Amino acid sequence: MKTHFAAAAFALLAFASPVFADDLKIGEFTFDAKQPWIAQQPSSPMRAAELKFDAAGDIDPVAIFFTFGPGQGGDAQGNIDRWKGMFEGGPAAEEKIELAKGAIMVVLTGTYLDGPPFGGTKTPRPNYRMLAAFLPSEQGAVYVRFTGPQAAVDEARGAFEDLIKSALD
Repeated sequence: MKTHFAAAAFALLAFASPVFADDLKIGEFTFDAKQPWIAQQPSSPMRAAELKFDAAGDIDPVAIFFTFGPGQGGDAQGNIDRWKGMFEGGPAAEEKIELAKGAIMVVLTGTYLDGPPFGGTKTPRPNYRMLAAFLPSEQGAVYVRFTGPQAAVDEARGAFEDLIKSALD
């Protein structure tokens, strides 16, 4: 009986413990996605990967990775415009950062419209922030969106920037 209890307790702990990510390869890019990043099962077949950041607040922001192959998914400005459109009335604040190898990161803040990408009901989320990156590649650009409550995203901003820059080294 004790053996079964110990095995069950160990299994429960193993299941409940976060699975920290490792190197994450998407297209030609390899992201250093180790701790603090926690690997998540992608919630859609359109998503190449998802990584959660365990933030201090109630809602943990998630980095979502997309790639669609050569010539697919749009250019940097088209995606920036689409990301801006995910905020009610457009973002209240915006910052654009040029990175190495033609990559771009934007910081958008405002009321985020959470919901399905193509129609459907959207839930307004005030005081949200999105860090989004566009990494160009002949194999197909990689797009990364990191969204959550402003305080949680601000807490994770350095880790997100390191994650993106690790793929550009």
